[in-house]
Amino acid sequence: MTTVSANVTGGILMYRDYELQRINRCPIDIYIASNMPYPYPYKLGKPEHVSERIRETCTTFIMDSGIGDDTTNKDVLELAQEHDADFVIPCDELHDQEATTNAVHKFLELYDDSNVRATPLIPLQPPYDEHYKQLPDYPAYCLGGIAFDYSGREQVAELQRFRRAAGPKPYAHALGVGGSMDVVRAVGNNPNLIQSADCSTPEQAAINNKLIDAQMTQKDMQIKTGTGSSAGRYMMAAQNAYQINDAYTVAANETQTLAAYQ
Repeated sequence: MTTVSANVTGGILMYRDYELQRINRCPIDIYIASNMPYPYPYKLGKPEHVSERIRETCTTFIMDSGIGDDTTNKDVLELAQEHDADFVIPCDELHDQEATTNAVHKFLELYDDSNVRATPLIPLQPPYDEHYKQLPDYPAYCLGGIAFDYSGREQVAELQRFRRAAGPKPYAHALGVGGSMDVVRAVGNNPNLIQSADCSTPEQAAINNKLIDAQMTQKDMQIKTGTGSSAGRYMMAAQNAYQINDAYTVAANETQTLAAYQ
C-alpha cells in the first residue's frame, strides 16, 4: 500500500487528517470507479466517464480501458496522457485470454513510443495461472474478469491462483471486486495477496440512498431529493468509500488479534 499525505489544490486542503488516517491504516489501496467529484485519494476512471472534474479530486488515478466497447489502446494512452494517470490498463477482452494477450502486446508497442508516464497494469483473464504463462514477469498486473458471475469464494480462489503463479513480487490490482466481503477477509488473512482493488459500490450505494458499514452491509438512508441533492449523494459516496477502507482494516486487525492468541 502507499501512504497518502495532506494535499492542497487551489489553496484548499482536499483530505482531512482523520480521513487520511482511515486510508493509511488500510492494508491495501482501495480505488473507487468514480463518476462523482468528491475528494478521495484513489480513483479509477473509465473512458466513457473520465473527466478532469473527477481527476482533480484524487491523488492517484488509474485510467481503465473499459471492456466491451470501441475504445482502442491508442485512445486509452491519449486519455492517460490527458489526465496525467498514474496507472493505465491496456485494452482486454472479457474471458478471452488470446485476444487480451494480443491487445497487450499491441498496447506495449504504442506505450514504448509514447510519453505516457503511467505504469501499465497488465490485464489477465481467468484462470490467472494459465494466462500468466502468456504474459509473465511484468512488474504490475490487473486481475479482471471475475467481478461478475463469480462468487466471492471463487474470486478469492482466482486471486490466490495468480499469487501462486506469479510469486510475491508483482504488484496486483483486483478489478471490480474491492467491495466483496470474501476478498476483504482474504486480504485480512494475507495482506500480500493483492496491493490494491477497486469497486463502484460507494457511488452505486449512494445513488440508491444507502450507507455502507464496516461489514459491507448497505443500510437505507433517506436524504434530500430533487434540486441540490447531488451534494448529499457525493458526501454519502465519500463516506461509503472510507467505510470500505475501514472494513479491510477491521479484517486485518481481527486476524492479527487471533494470531496473537494462537
